[in-house]
Amino acid sequence: MTNDITFAQTLDGATLDSFLLYLEDMPNTAKTYKSCIKRFKLWLKDQPDAQQPTTNTVRRYKEDLTKRGYKPNTVHLYMVAIKQWFKWLESIGKYPNIAQYVKSGKVNRKSPKSYFEAAQVKEILDQIDQTTQAGKRDYALLVLLFTCGLRTI
Repeated sequence: MTNDITFAQTLDGATLDSFLLYLEDMPNTAKTYKSCIKRFKLWLKDQPDAQQPTTNTVRRYKEDLTKRGYKPNTVHLYMVAIKQWFKWLESIGKYPNIAQYVKSGKVNRKSPKSYFEAAQVKEILDQIDQTTQAGKRDYALLVLLFTCGLRTI
């Protein structure tokens, strides 16, 4: 596929709406992708190759997101959305998939929050007056939260 089609032709609202219809079974994904793609389109308007973006354009966008202080998980999300959009554009013959060789970035899958130690849980629970109805309620709620995964307060 050649770049005979200008990218401006793919920027019309109808093309983005068609892509979002393609994602209709995933409404949350569609909403997220729409936001990511709109931001990319806004960024692209100020670029010298806005009419014919290339793989390097997508790489520059990724670098710009990082320079602006976006966290790695956010950069990854934006790149996944853009990659899926270009993949779809290529599948319907609108524009080549210029994003396919751009890495999405690393994702931090570790939870950034710490957890309570057993001694901390005991200390908190010991402070509740269990002789009152409110105390019994509070104790029960906190035990439930601690056993269901509450990590920090």
